[in-house]
Formats: sequence, structure tokens, C-alpha cells
Amino acid sequence: MPSLDISVREMDSSDILDSRYSWARLAATLAVGVLGSVGIWSIITIMPAVQAEFGIDRAGASFPYTLTMLGFALGNLLIGRAVDRFGITSALIGASLVIGVAYGLAALSPSLGVLSALQFFIGLGAAAQFWPSDR
Repeated sequence: MPSLDISVREMDSSDILDSRYSWARLAATLAVGVLGSVGIWSIITIMPAVQAEFGIDRAGASFPYTLTMLGFALGNLLIGRAVDRFGITSALIGASLVIGVAYGLAALSPSLGVLSALQFFIGLGAAAQFWPSDR
């Protein structure tokens, strides 16, 4: 029976280093994760500005974040089903469009209610960035 031991000398550099394709996949995954996941946290960074803009207290300014998390929770369910049915690429494209439109409209929000509703859709789209690792 042959030995399963592999010595360091038997491995050449191509066995140790990953391919260009694997590095490209890593870069793409990192970009999707960073750009898509910012939807969950961006409202927190502008919370003082939201508070000042709408003349509300800190509790009122945190309402858009609450709706972001509710959108994220529902989005995980809905987008998970979309991934199973259409594939991750279609789900990411759709979620990216939702996030982009929602961010554009959120910048023009005339009230806290409109901003909060749009944050719900931002959270919904951000859920696509957490796809299963086996896809």
C-alpha cells in the first residue's frame, strides 16, 4: 500500500499558489460583500444628520435603522428563494438595482417616513450579499 505522506519537496509552486481565477473570484466576492453590505450600516453613520434634518430625537432617528433590519430579515427569506430559483447572479443584479434606486430616492427624502420606507428596501437588497457559501 502506498504511503499517503507528501513531503514538502514533492510540492511545486503551482500546488501552493492559487490560480488567477481563484484570486479574481476572491476580488469579486470581496467587492460584492463590501459594496452590498454597506446598506446595513450606512444609516447609522448619518443618524446625527437625520436627527438634525428632521428635528427629531435619537430614538426617532433610529427608526430607519429598525426598518433596515426588518427589510434585511425579510430579504434573506425572499432572496434566498430567488437564489434557489434563478441563481445568485440574477439575485445580486436585482438586489443591486433595488439598493441603487432606494439610495437615490433616500437622498431626496422629504420626511422621516419616506426615508424609513426606503431604508426598508435598502435592507431588503442588502440581504442578497449573504448568500450560501455552497453557491
